[in-house]
Amino acid sequence: MVDMAEVMKKFDIHEIANNELAEIEKTVDAELVARYKDKRGKKIFPVIYAARDNVCGACNMELPKSVLSRLKGGEVIECDQCGRLLYIAK
Repeated sequence: MVDMAEVMKKFDIHEIANNELAEIEKTVDAELVARYKDKRGKKIFPVIYAARDNVCGACNMELPKSVLSRLKGGEVIECDQCGRLLYIAK
């Protein structure tokens, strides 16, 4: 038998998370939000990773110097190998 209280609790948590994401979206560049949602729709999880030691934090592919330069300039880049969005942590 299905415990409806547990089902409703899951819906409440989902609604809270969606509300929090909506608030965060207001503070992030719309183009970046669109890219993020596209990745989520393609079931790429986690979507965002930090680049570290000149490699993608998700798949460990070595990043070209031109990509590293763009990341250091503050851009969010898509990994050519795994498709995740990359940034450099400050």
